[in-house]
Amino acid sequence: MIYRVAIAQTIRPGAKDPLNQLKQVEKELEEISLEGKEEFYAQIELNRAILTKDKEKIISMAEKNILDSNNSNTWDIMNALNSLKSELTDKELNRILTWEKTYTSADPKMKDYYNDFFENFKALVCPQVYYYDLNYKEALKRAVMQDKQTLLVLLPNDANRIKIQKTLNKEKTRKNINLNFITLDISPDSKEGKTLSQQFEINSYPAFIIINRDGTLNRKIMGIIEDNTLVKQIMSNQ
Repeated sequence: MIYRVAIAQTIRPGAKDPLNQLKQVEKELEEISLEGKEEFYAQIELNRAILTKDKEKIISMAEKNILDSNNSNTWDIMNALNSLKSELTDKELNRILTWEKTYTSADPKMKDYYNDFFENFKALVCPQVYYYDLNYKEALKRAVMQDKQTLLVLLPNDANRIKIQKTLNKEKTRKNINLNFITLDISPDSKEGKTLSQQFEINSYPAFIIINRDGTLNRKIMGIIEDNTLVKQIMSNQ
């Protein structure tokens, strides 16, 4: 138990000289007889990769994990991948996405978790803003799970819609949106759109509503504004 705690503490904020701590634990394990040492060595290897931001090592461990149904580090590996997602290349993201079917079919109890996990990565390689197929309440739950804010996009079906979509789909903008938000495309004329417009006192369109992780309103942007200003206001606290 003491080794498990010591290893876990190395990736907590404020850990002092964590790489040296891992080396010390590793040395102590080599000098004692202890059942299940392989599990500790695997966790040390993972934490060292997290601390050094060794993307290839973490991805390789996740690939190996697919074939090992008894691996107790699955959660830690998935969390490690999540922590690096903003630094992964499209090639690395697509490599991760090839595991989806294997992971989701391996453990039916974890299917919902893995579906959410892999959809998060799908959003990052999407060539446009990724709109989730969720209603508002479902989006709020997903945002908590993925530690994101929720972005509600209410665009009338008019000429401005195409122009705004082109602005949002520019590479840097859509990557930032897909990384930081659970985004919904909601018609202002739909039942949900009318309900949300009333709830958040929207009186002009297009409208963009940004919701905090706790479900409270962060800010709203209404009406036609200049492209760069729109992008800055959406991303203002990211």
